[in-house]
Amino acid sequence: MKKIQQYSLMFVLIAGMIFSLSACGDAKAKEEYKAAYQQLLSDMEYAGEMDLDDVDTAIEVLQDIRYNMTQFIAIDPPSACKEGHEKLASGCQAMINYIDTAFEYVDMIESGYGDSLWERYDNFNAAGNFGEYSSGLGSIFNRDQEKQELEDAENRMSTYLQTAFTDMSEGIAILDEVYS
Repeated sequence: MKKIQQYSLMFVLIAGMIFSLSACGDAKAKEEYKAAYQQLLSDMEYAGEMDLDDVDTAIEVLQDIRYNMTQFIAIDPPSACKEGHEKLASGCQAMINYIDTAFEYVDMIESGYGDSLWERYDNFNAAGNFGEYSSGLGSIFNRDQEKQELEDAENRMSTYLQTAFTDMSEGIAILDEVYS
């Protein structure tokens, strides 16, 4: 009987040690997650302050933020942070979609999407050589389709931005509560 009590006591002590070690590990994971979360907030703050007149820097910053958001989404958060992480990750994904669509939109604009018929005609004439601008001649007649594609991209960007703002705000509120 005494041996059973000793084994029971030993089992309770071992279980207590395992529990305390796992709690310690969860605390460490929680602190590591907090550091990644704070870095994400810092990146978003930096993006809000960037000079949009410096296009090259803005593109570089947006690409860095996109990468960091992708990394943040992939984090396996501690259990106390899962709900907030899911919301924040959803907001990050919406922001990534916004950034990708914004880059596509800029590419469309730079390639002449939405130009009026006269702007295209002037570009065609300025080329001075049919071979240099022959691809532009065929696109003169696609103006309505291109305008629709631009409008679709604008609508997607608006939706992505709204989703990003809503989900990130909710995720930040949840995680701030976890860490307060």
